[in-house]
Amino acid sequence: MTVSAKLVVTALVTVLAIGVSVKARQAVPNDSGSALLAEVRAMRTELRDAAANSMRAQLLVARLSLEEQRLTVLHRELVDLQTQLAAATRERLEAERHLQEMTEAAKDPGVSAEMRREIEGQVGGLTRVATAQREAEQQLRVRESEMLAGINGEQARWSDFNARLDELERTLSGARR
Repeated sequence: MTVSAKLVVTALVTVLAIGVSVKARQAVPNDSGSALLAEVRAMRTELRDAAANSMRAQLLVARLSLEEQRLTVLHRELVDLQTQLAAATRERLEAERHLQEMTEAAKDPGVSAEMRREIEGQVGGLTRVATAQREAEQQLRVRESEMLAGINGEQARWSDFNARLDELERTLSGARR
C-alpha cells in the first residue's frame, strides 16, 4: 500500500472514530446542559480538524501524484534525448574518422595532383559537416544538462510533498493516541 493510500485510510479511520465517539457520548445521560454544550463544541472542533486534515491529505496526495507524472514524462524525454545524443555522437565520430582518412589520403605521395585537389575539396566539405555535427552534439548535451536540472527540481518537489504527507500522517497518529 502506498503512503498516499495509507494516509487516506488513516484520515477515514480518524473520521469514523470521531463519529463513533460522538454516538457513544450521545448515549450517556447528561447531567447538565453546559457540559453537553461543551462536549458538542469539542466534537465539532474535532470534526472540523479531521475534515481539514482529510482535505489537506487529499490535496497532498493529488500534488504528489502530479509530481510523479511529471517525473515520468521528464524521464521519458531524457531517455529520448540521450538516444538522440548517442546517435549524434556516433555520426560525429564517423564523420571525423572519414575526415581523417581523407586527410591522410590527400597526403599520400602516390596520389595524382588532380585526385589530391578533389580529395581536398571533399575534406573541406567533411570539415564543415564534422563541425556542424559537433555543434549539434553540444546543443544536445546542453539540453541534457538542463533536463537533468529540471528533473532534480521536480524530484525535490516530490520529496517535499512526500515529507509533508509523512508529517501529516505523524500528526494524525498522534491525534489518535
